[in-house]
Amino acid sequence: MYQLLSHVTDNMSLWVLATLFLALLLVWKRRTKGLPLPPGPPPRFFVGNVPDLPKKFGYRGYDALCKQYGDIVHLDAFGIPLIILGTQQVAVDLLERRSATYSDRRFSVMADLTGFSWFFAVNPYGTMWRKARRAFSETMNPNAVPQYRLVADRAVRRYLLRVLEEPDNYRSNALYMYNATIIAVAYGLDVQAAKSENDKYVKIAEQTMKSFHEAFTLGASHVERFPVLRHFPSWFPLAGFKRKLPEWSADARRLRDEPWDAAMTALNEGSATSSMASILTGDANTEEEINIAKGACASAYAAGADTMFATFAMFMAAMVLFPETQQRAQAELDSVIGPDRLPDIRDKEQLPYLSALLVEVFRWKPVVPTGVAHLAMEEDEYRGYRIPRGALMIPNPWAYSRDPAVYPDPEEFRPERFLKDGKLDLGDRDPAASVFGYGRRICPGRYFAEEMLFTTIASLLHCFDMSGPRDEDGNPVKFELKFLDVSPVLPEEFQCHIRPRSAGAESLIRTVCYESELAAMT
Repeated sequence: MYQLLSHVTDNMSLWVLATLFLALLLVWKRRTKGLPLPPGPPPRFFVGNVPDLPKKFGYRGYDALCKQYGDIVHLDAFGIPLIILGTQQVAVDLLERRSATYSDRRFSVMADLTGFSWFFAVNPYGTMWRKARRAFSETMNPNAVPQYRLVADRAVRRYLLRVLEEPDNYRSNALYMYNATIIAVAYGLDVQAAKSENDKYVKIAEQTMKSFHEAFTLGASHVERFPVLRHFPSWFPLAGFKRKLPEWSADARRLRDEPWDAAMTALNEGSATSSMASILTGDANTEEEINIAKGACASAYAAGADTMFATFAMFMAAMVLFPETQQRAQAELDSVIGPDRLPDIRDKEQLPYLSALLVEVFRWKPVVPTGVAHLAMEEDEYRGYRIPRGALMIPNPWAYSRDPAVYPDPEEFRPERFLKDGKLDLGDRDPAASVFGYGRRICPGRYFAEEMLFTTIASLLHCFDMSGPRDEDGNPVKFELKFLDVSPVLPEEFQCHIRPRSAGAESLIRTVCYESELAAMT
């Protein structure tokens, strides 16, 4: 009898468990409406689709997957769902129009370990992120940007003089210009003045960004997938990144604290110029608010200098490969500006071809080709597919810029595609709709970046002719553009033959640079 009752009890337990399982399955089916995940390559045991992830130039690999499986593709990376957004329409539908659902970021273990959590772009959506974003936007919105124009103009004029005197170093000097400009805008520190002690802050910033890219490309690849590695010793397999943590952490603290401390000293001494720091410190009364202000200023460098420099490098490549666009832009500058002054941002409306040329640089070679990954904050449905909560949403601006239905002959550099009846006409084809991000994660520094880049390329084209590599006899040689697999994407270094367009252009550079320095000292 006891055995019989035991058998019945065991069977009843199994039935109860089976019933509970079926009930949970029905609830899950009802919640997800029984929808399938987006299509994609079949996953392998344990590793999922990790073998399918592109090893180099990921944007090309993602585009190939979308061409094979459709506009929206699902991949599994050790249990983490990745959703590749293959077209601009899909990216806008989800990241822009449903930004309340897709504005999160995965918690970054590496940002927590290194102290780079002050960089709000890597942080999850929440109260602290909103405060940091608000502080940054307060100092970089369209109404705030004009106050930095004198700083940007002076930096460009100094750069023109360096190009005149050291044309072979055009690339390294451009990187220095953008680094120095961001330091000046963020902290009010003039690092380009002769014998300036502030030059050390550019070196701090350059070293910190080197550490940032190392940490978030080499180190993060394992610990973000397996957070438990943070608790293992550095000799443990896949935990070798821990040997670099002290160096990365020290660099993160230096960029956040040292330029800020210098800016506060200048403010107290009454020698500071208007900057992000001078604006934000007036509203910072608590330790949390001060740390948010520090992070916002440091984020300006982390988010701005590298991408502006990479975009400028793409512009130089385009001028070498497509000389006819250079000539047409110069003709417009000659007609509107004349020989006696340099162009500036106030001339932009009268320079539609040059404006279109900058837009085409953004489109032709997006320097952040896979954009910034978003995270689904809740379960969602799109086009009959289920988007799981916690899915990483990966846009692909590079692929969108190569859509022949939107941009005919996409590999050609053609500014006129953004002109109509002699005026700039972006319509619904503005590359900025993808290259600067989406929704609540759109780059808040885009207005300053666009102004700075426009001033740079307008001034350079106005004063110099640029052409490609030459042999020992001075004859042009075939030039093939190649790219580094880094973020932001950079063209490999190439020789660029730069010379003043005329004796008048050389005289203009020396005159305006001297006047600019004289004005800075008064």
